[in-house]
Amino acid sequence: MFKKIKESINALRDVIYLRKQSVAKKVKLDKYCIENKVKVYENVQLNNSELGEYSYVAENCIISNSVIGKFCSVGPNTIMGYGEHPTNLISTSPVFYNSNEIAYNSFATKNYVEDCKQIIIGNDVWIGAQVYIKNGITIGNGAVIAAGAIVTNDVPDYAIAGGVPAKVIKFRFDEETVTKLLKMQWWNWSEEKLKLSQSKFVSSDVKKMINELT
Repeated sequence: MFKKIKESINALRDVIYLRKQSVAKKVKLDKYCIENKVKVYENVQLNNSELGEYSYVAENCIISNSVIGKFCSVGPNTIMGYGEHPTNLISTSPVFYNSNEIAYNSFATKNYVEDCKQIIIGNDVWIGAQVYIKNGITIGNGAVIAAGAIVTNDVPDYAIAGGVPAKVIKFRFDEETVTKLLKMQWWNWSEEKLKLSQSKFVSSDVKKMINELT
C-alpha cells in the first residue's frame, strides 16, 4: 500500500515539473491549483489553495484556503488560513462545532461555524518572513507585509503594513501612480512583453516607466 502511495506522489511530482513548476521535496499538497512557472520550497503545506504564475512560497509555510495572485513572494514560516475558533460559544473546541474530526473525535454531525474563510492575496504582493494572516483577509495588489506581522484586517493596494496587529505604515507610491499601476495590470502581460520591458522594471523612476509603457 505504502509503495503505491509513494509511486503516486512521484508521478504527481513528474507532472508538476513537466508543467514548468518547481516543487521541492517534503511538500504536502491537497486540493490545490498551481499555475505554471511557480516555485514551492521545502516543508510547505498547501491545502485548498491557488498559486498564480511567477509566484513562490519559501520554506516552512502553511497555506490553506487561500488564493494567491501572480508575481507574489511569500517569505518563510508564513501561516495563512489556518482556521479559527469561536469565542462566543461555551467551548472553543472544534469537537462541538466541526464534523471533520479535527481533534480526536467530533460530536457534531455538521459544521456550525465558518472557521476557514478564504484569504485573497492580490498580484505582486511581498509577504515577509514569519507572517500570520487571519482567515477572510484580502491583501491588495502591490502590497508589502513586513516580517513578523499579524494581519487581522484587509490591506489596501500598494500599502506597506506591519506590526502586531498589522497596520498600514505608508503607501509605496502616491495615489495617482497607484491608480495608473492598477490600470496597467502588467501582471497580465504576455511573457514576451514582460521580457521586452524588463529594463523598465529596474528603474527607480516609476512614473517615467509607467509613461513609457502605457
